[in-house]
Amino acid sequence: MNTREARFKEKQDSIIQKEKSEKRKKVAKALLFFFLILFFLFALVITYITTIGTTSLIIHEEKLTNTRLPSTFHGLKVIVFSDLHYPSTFLKKNLDDLKETINIRKPDLIFFTGDLLTDEKKVTQKQKQTIQQFLTELDANLGKYAVLGETDTEEAKELLELAQFHVLEDSYDLIYEKETSPILLIGLDTRQKVPDFNQAFAYFQQNNANQDIFTIALFHHPDTITALLDSIKVDYAFAGHSHNGQVRIPSLPPFEKREKAEVYYDQHYEIGSTNFYISSGLGTSISPYRFFARPSIFFFRFTSS
Repeated sequence: MNTREARFKEKQDSIIQKEKSEKRKKVAKALLFFFLILFFLFALVITYITTIGTTSLIIHEEKLTNTRLPSTFHGLKVIVFSDLHYPSTFLKKNLDDLKETINIRKPDLIFFTGDLLTDEKKVTQKQKQTIQQFLTELDANLGKYAVLGETDTEEAKELLELAQFHVLEDSYDLIYEKETSPILLIGLDTRQKVPDFNQAFAYFQQNNANQDIFTIALFHHPDTITALLDSIKVDYAFAGHSHNGQVRIPSLPPFEKREKAEVYYDQHYEIGSTNFYISSGLGTSISPYRFFARPSIFFFRFTSS
């Protein structure tokens, strides 16, 4: 027969064991909740960087006012896009949506700043027909222009030209509106180690050239801007290649800077009197992810006053 003290101790031990059991249950529930939240956040991030982050298009719309712009170009609408890397993560459905997004804005000019296809050996003939049809069905009153990126071969150039894009390879074009004062468009071939600036700037070597003409420059690699501005003054410059970092944390540099986009990689820079815009691109390269650098296009409305 248990003594009073033994019975009391047995009761206390039972209470302590019960409290420990309840505590273990609470800890287990807390850990389970923590890991469920962690799993949910991980799944959310993976879903974002592989789907929303790579296909949810942003339209960066901006009004650009410049008194140097000829008055006949007041209201000029320009679309700039880059780095399709088709068919990486930006697929046919996305192309169809993009075509509608561009054409509904009725641009006067369309600029493509390089890297049309992903590895061409892996691109099927049907996919090449899809990208050509997309490019062909883009409408622009004053013309469609392109420069080539490091992934672009003669086949990519041919697809662009078949779609009525003027491919500028260290060359220029004068764009007229109502046959009055033109603007100058220069395209650099940055696939070369150093573009042929003399050839690209051949306009200025003409006797009757307007040395103060309103000038826009297109090229693929952003860091080319330094050598360009050492040679000539331009009002606006547009590039691609950097994907604005592709995977990054806001306000911080990209985790991995691309070669030839090590100095300039963000969306916009003012360099002296030049406004420089870098497209985030539409597809992906190296890794099929985007984080805080969603696919986007520029839509500019130019005004002279």
